[in-house]
Amino acid sequence: MTLTPGTVIDVLDRYLSGRVTAEEIERWANGIEVREDIAFPPLFETVLKELLFEFANGAMNRPMTREAAREWIERLRDTPP
Repeated sequence: MTLTPGTVIDVLDRYLSGRVTAEEIERWANGIEVREDIAFPPLFETVLKELLFEFANGAMNRPMTREAAREWIERLRDTPP
């Protein structure tokens, strides 16, 4: 299985529309962060791992907010393919 930027953007869109909570995003990121069977597209690996670390560790990083979600969506869209 490969985690793509499109999948992450979809999850963040669900957060922005109120269909999932910040806590659900944190649990989702925690679940993915520890799995070794999930691959990342080579050009997005660094940014996706950084994103997952931030989301899974909200207490250590900035908390999940609407602004943070929008910033990550923009960053994912701006990462060259």
